[in-house]
Amino acid sequence: MAIIAALITCTGARADRAPDKVELQAAYCISAIRHMVDALYRMDRSPPGIVRGQSPRYVEAENQLSSKALRFQAFLLPRMQNLDPDPIRLAEKSGDEDMQQALHVRAQCIDRCYSSATSKPEMCVESCLQTSAITHRVAICGDTSWLPQ
Repeated sequence: MAIIAALITCTGARADRAPDKVELQAAYCISAIRHMVDALYRMDRSPPGIVRGQSPRYVEAENQLSSKALRFQAFLLPRMQNLDPDPIRLAEKSGDEDMQQALHVRAQCIDRCYSSATSKPEMCVESCLQTSAITHRVAICGDTSWLPQ
């Protein structure tokens, strides 16, 4: 929320119009992705001798997420000075909360699937995640193709 809140403060944004669905979804995704990058850093299991957050797997995942976040920001930030900031703040808050919940659901699925006697725990986790409404909500942030050019 800090990025958009700072922009609102710095530009003296006026509440000319309510944000549309796409603008709200972009704000939601900016926050959700930022939360995901933070979670990735905490979960990074770097091999011995590699500083946390610098493993190739982590760097690749962070780059992909950051690229998506930048795309959402490039879409939303130029519009901010004409938008009512309150709905944007609420969308950001929802993105953060939903990603927290999605990560919790993922952890539960991993615990359940890896502690059971299943022979294919990865498939079990994917199946478990498919049953969660929250993971479906945050999944839209994995794709930027719905943003207008």
